[in-house]
Amino acid sequence: MKALFAATRAASLLTAAFLAAATGTASAQGLSPSPGQPNPDERQAAPANGRITAGIAIRELRKLGLQPELATSDDGTPRISFGVDGYRWAVLFYGCAAAERPDERPCTSLQFFSGYTMEKPIPLFTINKWNTEKRFARAYTFVSSDGKPGARIEVDVFFAVPGPDPGVSFRAYYDIMKIQAAEFRKRINFK
Repeated sequence: MKALFAATRAASLLTAAFLAAATGTASAQGLSPSPGQPNPDERQAAPANGRITAGIAIRELRKLGLQPELATSDDGTPRISFGVDGYRWAVLFYGCAAAERPDERPCTSLQFFSGYTMEKPIPLFTINKWNTEKRFARAYTFVSSDGKPGARIEVDVFFAVPGPDPGVSFRAYYDIMKIQAAEFRKRINFK
């Protein structure tokens, strides 16, 4: 049953990316260089199998005017941190193959992530209600290492099957996360 749910969720997420690309909501209008100007991001080609790389994600985040910072875990798995609307976000990569540079590692999935430390714990009713009402984003509570309560929101994205340009899909899910994160902050009264 879990495998069926995971497969259904992955298919739903991929469908949303296809729809966003088809309707133009994830297009990069006005973000291309002028005709005749070289595009420095063209050197980062999309992997042939539709997988995502940190390099593609960084390129798309820069197109949005953001300043992503690349780091790696102990095993070399890439992760990116950056600010959106004054809040810290991270993109965590999973199922990554080996590559010479961390930003070139093709990965099967990623997770958009943002957390908020609070003065008082968020009631589980609020988190459960959010999770039953929202399709793409899920939330949960946590206690920080210094004992402060908090809440987190994340959006998981699956890139392991051939599909549209990973950069277009990344932008579509970034848009979903941005909308959901703003709604979540309102729901938990985080300022």
